Amino acid sequence: MAWDRPAPTITGGCHNPSKGRFLHPEQHRAVTLREAALLQGFPPGYRFRLDRGKLAAALMIGNAIPPDFVAAHAVPIAALLRTEPAAASQPPTQPAASTTLTA
Repeated sequence: MAWDRPAPTITGGCHNPSKGRFLHPEQHRAVTLREAALLQGFPPGYRFRLDRGKLAAALMIGNAIPPDFVAAHAVPIAALLRTEPAAASQPPTQPAASTTLTA
């Protein structure tokens, strides 16, 4: 990892230095679970249960969908559902069965 480049996709292996791509940009170590969580978009004060071990927490971090990503998609969808309830409940239209494609 480097300070002046985007971080790689955070995965469940983020705590393991053998994965290579999750090495701290200045120190000879893997990123901490807290650093990985911050990169993934978790708030700084989010608390992870470690009673099931670091691997379980790493998997939770790596499998999470970043909150900013969710908000960027969920807010417009929610607005659409509030303004057009009839359109949201109808199935998408299907092309006619006789439609043919020509080269």
